[in-house]
Amino acid sequence: MQTGLDRAIYDAAKQYHRAAQLLDKLHHTLPYLTNLGFAIELYIKCMDVTTETRLDAPAGANLMSSVSIPAGGGVAIDRVVGKSKVKAVLRKGNTHSLIRMFNRHEEYLKESAANEYQEKYQSNLVDDLTTIGSPFTYWRYYYENESSHTGFRLLENLAEFFLEFADKQDMQIKSVPIEDDPEV
Repeated sequence: MQTGLDRAIYDAAKQYHRAAQLLDKLHHTLPYLTNLGFAIELYIKCMDVTTETRLDAPAGANLMSSVSIPAGGGVAIDRVVGKSKVKAVLRKGNTHSLIRMFNRHEEYLKESAANEYQEKYQSNLVDDLTTIGSPFTYWRYYYENESSHTGFRLLENLAEFFLEFADKQDMQIKSVPIEDDPEV
């Protein structure tokens, strides 16, 4: 069951990705690279949404949807869908490092992504994410960096890969039952 949070993050990633492509055509290199880096972050992040479901939960009075910020950050969305309560949670990551974000995923997802990436690009996904670092931060504050950064093609490949890979996951990566909650 999709809750919308995962799909909303994915759709935002696609918008930043499309904006980056338009900026590239206009030869606006810095905004292009910054938006492309941010799109990759969002593609990786959309697969980190945990969906919790409680069937036949009594609905609160007029509760259809609520958004909250859990302790420690992130976002949580509670929805009542029919007789089910659905909670979508995205933990706060405190990082723009693509490899750190990717490493938060479950092993099966990381292995699947690494295998598909290897097959498509004949390259190691973990190595490429490590090499590219934190492109959103790097290009947003490029004037603070002493070293030059290459890898425009690598950035483009990562964006295209995660666009396709995240979409294939059907935004249903993790689903766990809600524990007994006295508020429900």
